[in-house]
Amino acid sequence: VGQNEFGVATLDEALELRAKFLREFAGQKVPDIFVFGPIFKEAVPTAIQNEFVLVISSFREIENLEAEVR
Repeated sequence: VGQNEFGVATLDEALELRAKFLREFAGQKVPDIFVFGPIFKEAVPTAIQNEFVLVISSFREIENLEAEVR
């Protein structure tokens, strides 16, 4: 993969992109995937588990992340 980073709008897009990389480039490092859209409370564990880079746009998102990592 020639890119080191990719950006997407939603968590679903990030999951789809990550799955594509794992299928097509098995054994290679998966590039960082930035999620620019909002991450809702119920999606935080999935985002963290998949090591996505989250772009925070509200205090509520910060609170949701804090609650998950405590």
